[in-house]
Amino acid sequence: MEIKYFTAPIKTGLSPRGHDSSKAQHTYIRALVAYCPTIQIIEGKYFIASGSHFGDTKPVDFSKKYKVLRPEEKQTDVNIALHMLSHATDRLCDQQVLFSNDSDCAPILSTIRQRHPNMLLGVVPPFLKTKTDRHTSRELIDLSHWSRKPIRKSILLDFQLPEGISTRKKPILKPYHWQ
Repeated sequence: MEIKYFTAPIKTGLSPRGHDSSKAQHTYIRALVAYCPTIQIIEGKYFIASGSHFGDTKPVDFSKKYKVLRPEEKQTDVNIALHMLSHATDRLCDQQVLFSNDSDCAPILSTIRQRHPNMLLGVVPPFLKTKTDRHTSRELIDLSHWSRKPIRKSILLDFQLPEGISTRKKPILKPYHWQ
């Protein structure tokens, strides 16, 4: 069994906690690798896109645009697709499970189902924080062989990494703002 974690390094200038967020992400990835040495970390990138957008008004005032900077994560979806398709094509597994609710992943599930009909595909969406969060992507569910409801926060709390993880150097401790 392989576990792959797809992410992109945080841009400190766009994070509310600045450098602390980047440091926390780095700590989390180190902790994952120390706790589960077989996990593979596959990184995409963030870049800052500048543009202009209409304000959030009802009705929209199309005569006013505001200059904005927005972070855009790149390569993560493509990396997921490439890894899933190559594993299916190389027959490295009988089943793949996607932990995501991103409908951008629908084309890869569709492609694998068409080209590798014996490959089982599962979808597990992240938990819903509030009742107003969007529900599990119908498209992802329809393209998978099985899915489950979002994982409840109470269950996730039972499966957190330990407070400290031993390494050959000093232990990795959970950042203060994760407590």
